Amino acid sequence: MIKNVLCVKAIIMTMLRGVKIVGLQVYAGPIKNNFLGRLVYFEYILDFFKKRIRQFQEKKLGEILSKIQFHQYMKKQAEQKLGELEYNESNKIKEEISFNEKMIEIWQRNEEKLRKQMRDLEEQN
Repeated sequence: MIKNVLCVKAIIMTMLRGVKIVGLQVYAGPIKNNFLGRLVYFEYILDFFKKRIRQFQEKKLGEILSKIQFHQYMKKQAEQKLGELEYNESNKIKEEISFNEKMIEIWQRNEEKLRKQMRDLEEQN
């Protein structure tokens, strides 16, 4: 059945925070009138893309978590430096702390969005 397939056209939108299936169309040769054959092949292709999307999302989640840890570490280091320095030198460190806090918030929101996408994909199954 797979040998008879002429073309599989998959439109995938790559988003900044993940991949989402936009559409999937299957074109087949001799099996085009066979609804069951098309349905089975469609499910096969759909499962393939869902698996790839899941792998991509897991990879992105790992990257997001490592960035959160990095900025938490940098914030902690800056806070320790702040206690050791004089008042006039502390403004730069306070800016660094503020920057790392903002980055932590951004990456935590990204993590929430990605986890929501992953839950939505699981619910579709």
